[in-house]
Amino acid sequence: MTVYEFCRQSTNVKELVVIRDAGYIVHTVWIDSEDLFAIHPNYTNKEVKSDEWGYLSITTEHGDTLSVPCHYINIIS
Repeated sequence: MTVYEFCRQSTNVKELVVIRDAGYIVHTVWIDSEDLFAIHPNYTNKEVKSDEWGYLSITTEHGDTLSVPCHYINIIS
């Protein structure tokens, strides 16, 4: 299954998707609505190796850290 197909079939509206390649974050996708999200062309047709739920640490403008739930997708290089 490609990243695009995975996002269409296995994600929900208002979900943050983080794409990783060899453990490194390479792209993020915000699912605005069922059919509205943008994936960089470099990752659209990459094959999904696995997926898991986790948290992404975000730092605010005041230096506070938040843990945002996200859906990690690991791709095949």
